[in-house]
Amino acid sequence: MVSVRVTDHALVRWLERHHGLDTEAFRQELADLAQPFADVKARNGKVGNLYLIMDGDRVVTVSPEAKSVRALKPAGVAVVPERLPWKALKRKRAHK
Repeated sequence: MVSVRVTDHALVRWLERHHGLDTEAFRQELADLAQPFADVKARNGKVGNLYLIMDGDRVVTVSPEAKSVRALKPAGVAVVPERLPWKALKRKRAHK
């Protein structure tokens, strides 16, 4: 027998449509909590006993631990490196 797995998307839609949960109100509350962290371009921000994990101006997850977006990427997923500072680029070009 195959056990059924329920995706997060399906669970959220079920809570919205079957139980009448107003997810947009929760989304706005979370956005309001995250705005100060986005304003200062923080990678995460502590709210109560949880951390909002940020990727630019997006909240990508909520975790009991402070993590970075890179730490959340599964193995084998390409991570785009941050742009090198101009001095590092100059050194890199000089070695060619």
